[in-house]
Amino acid sequence: MENIDLKRTSSEANLDEPTNEIDPVATLVAEPVTEHASEPAHHYSTRSTVTTASSKQKPIIPRLKPQPYSPADLEKQIKRPLMVEAMSIPLVPIGEAEQDSVDTAFYSTDDHPFNRRGFKYKACRPNPMFKSQFYSTSEIPPHNARWSYLDRAPGLLMDNTATIATAEQGWRSARANVGIREGSWYIEYRILRANQEGTANSTNGMRGLTVADPNKAENRSETPETELPGHVRIGIARREASLEAPVGFDAYSYGLRDKTGQKLHLSRPSEFMRGGFGTGDVIGLLVELPSIDVQRNIAKAQMEQRVTSAPVLSEAKDDGVSPEYDIVRDQIPIRYKGQLYYEQFEYTGTKPMEHLLNPVTVFGEKAIPDKDKFKPATLPDSKIVVFKNGNLVGTAFQDLYSFLPPSSVQNQRFQAKTANSEENDFSGKDDGSLGYYPMVSCFQRGCCQINTSSELTFVPEELKERLEKGEVKLLSERYTETVVEEYVWDIVEEVENDFLDQLEAE
Repeated sequence: MENIDLKRTSSEANLDEPTNEIDPVATLVAEPVTEHASEPAHHYSTRSTVTTASSKQKPIIPRLKPQPYSPADLEKQIKRPLMVEAMSIPLVPIGEAEQDSVDTAFYSTDDHPFNRRGFKYKACRPNPMFKSQFYSTSEIPPHNARWSYLDRAPGLLMDNTATIATAEQGWRSARANVGIREGSWYIEYRILRANQEGTANSTNGMRGLTVADPNKAENRSETPETELPGHVRIGIARREASLEAPVGFDAYSYGLRDKTGQKLHLSRPSEFMRGGFGTGDVIGLLVELPSIDVQRNIAKAQMEQRVTSAPVLSEAKDDGVSPEYDIVRDQIPIRYKGQLYYEQFEYTGTKPMEHLLNPVTVFGEKAIPDKDKFKPATLPDSKIVVFKNGNLVGTAFQDLYSFLPPSSVQNQRFQAKTANSEENDFSGKDDGSLGYYPMVSCFQRGCCQINTSSELTFVPEELKERLEKGEVKLLSERYTETVVEEYVWDIVEEVENDFLDQLEAE
């Protein structure tokens, strides 16, 4: 078992970089800092790893044990990423009467880790109240629902509020920083620039585009009249959906196309909204999901029947008692460019779901028999209803795919191989992040804003009563819920880990 000294030389690996590979059976022994000098060394392990000790040593309880923080960490404030201006686009705000276009600056950020390569990240900070866990989950400013800095393609740009997204060239996507797991939610997308023709040198529309980089085409002696139509796609997506492709590309996302108004899933377009949508339109999505208890019954049936497809459901007996359900967040704090983040395994795509996108076997690829075609488990009474400028368009999607394990699987590339490896497919962990997230995809400077305020631009007549009664919620409310949920899980894990530490000390 490898012991790694944290006091590395300059020629050794940089601990400030995100982990590219985690060996779950490796042990990391951290030398405690001054104020923790009396504490025992900490070990890096996982709950699923059985750790043994010699008869002369105390047993090590298998769990993730973080290294202690330093006094300087207590003084640091969590800051928003460094915003580097990439370009500006004149945009007309939606919802304000006859206002002239305003030059909107868009920024790139790179002083934080991105969710990719099977890992995901979130901000954390030292918590002196936690004696076993040391850290608790935190949030990056601004503290409201918005597009995520970490959960986006690096090429996707955002304004200073992180609510407007765009991209300079090909399709780039971003998910919101909050997802939905159950209930009815209304999400409003403001289309600020999309589905219109223009050129880089024109003076209207897009029109007057300015770019901060002096090497861009407009500053060269010969600037070609390259058409920049600008497009966006909007929708919702699971954790596994690709951020380097437009929403609706795979089995993990559902999207709408601006130019034709087609709905997209598995890259298969279907006619839906005649005339599509473009600059100045406001598209609302009513997303309805069944209760989490109903979803857990489906997941339980899948595990009992050992299937990842749709299970055979028996009528559940309601005894009035909510079954116990554990949220397992195997996470370890890392330091990246001076900031602290939790690092976790991300949920990744599975072969059967990928086969839905590409059912034809290519040369050199192992064939998948289609005698019993794979049918993913679906959520009953789930649907996505679309509104355009407050007017009902129709139901775009029904029976959305289930997302609770075993329908979702965390990155298994670095999981230990054991004789019971097949059991891993049916023992998936829900870390609380599973669900459907608002997602936007931008192409050639198409711009879209997500409405995260408590007021809608257009209130659909069909939803007025449900909104007033609280039966349908807005994304702004989900942010508050998410913060509370994360802290509750922090407290639960601290209690659990403190108990395990006491067992180890006995």
